[in-house]
Amino acid sequence: MADETTVELDLAALGRGFPGVSSVRGAQHAEAASISLHRQGHASGAELRLIGIGNRSFRLRIQAITEQIERSWGDHQEATEDGACGLAFLVVLLVTDYTVIDRSAKGTGIDYWLGHRDAEPFERAARLECSGIANGAEGVARTRTREKMKRAMKSGSATPVYVC
Repeated sequence: MADETTVELDLAALGRGFPGVSSVRGAQHAEAASISLHRQGHASGAELRLIGIGNRSFRLRIQAITEQIERSWGDHQEATEDGACGLAFLVVLLVTDYTVIDRSAKGTGIDYWLGHRDAEPFERAARLECSGIANGAEGVARTRTREKMKRAMKSGSATPVYVC
């Protein structure tokens, strides 16, 4: 059951975009997260638990799924990955002083660069590695987190890294 530390995560907020994610791309992440959660039997009000930097709970507000949205996300793995990134963006905004400023190239060990929200021009101050798991127990998530941490550490930067 959720307690007073539960905060609402409205996936529609992704449609506002970030310095490194356009509003259109943000809306796509919101759709991907919504369809992925829907496929796993979750609806608005589902709880997401954060373990790591501040144990917290988030109450998800997911978009209504239409037949068109269902058809748009036929690649379930892509939807899971893009949806995980969207959720990670919102969590980063709520638990850090960072925002998403750049998409990283493949092969770098991370997915996004983060910069301090209130420090324009933005500088790469932290890294974000995202991972989506369609189904799995907490142990699977912990194992994946360890793997992603190792991968991110190979990116060669001394900046902090967050794995979601």
